[in-house]
Amino acid sequence: MLTVTYRILAWLCAVVALADTLLVAWDGWHRPLGPWTRLLTFIVASFFGWIALMSVGIERNLGKLRPFLVTDPEKTPEWRRPWNRLHLFLIGGMLFVLMVMLAGLSAILSRAQEGLPLFG
Repeated sequence: MLTVTYRILAWLCAVVALADTLLVAWDGWHRPLGPWTRLLTFIVASFFGWIALMSVGIERNLGKLRPFLVTDPEKTPEWRRPWNRLHLFLIGGMLFVLMVMLAGLSAILSRAQEGLPLFG
């Protein structure tokens, strides 16, 4: 159950971060901005993209690690508790990142509705 919850949160965080990336990059590309403001816009967009890649990358690598932990029936009980704790910590971290990404998406959309550039 914890694994499924973490996977859902990781992919949801990646989707929201990717939406932030695309909106910030679109704003930087289609608005008349100065060169430094445009550079800042693309740096922020790449940061959001990096967050999306990291959330998916961690989720995929944990999925690849799980078969190595549960193949030996004698070692399974001693790995179960740390594995569950790891997922609990990752769920908490992904919830925090998701809230930050949703706040960023809300700020980006409200700024776009006003017709103002994100930076500048």
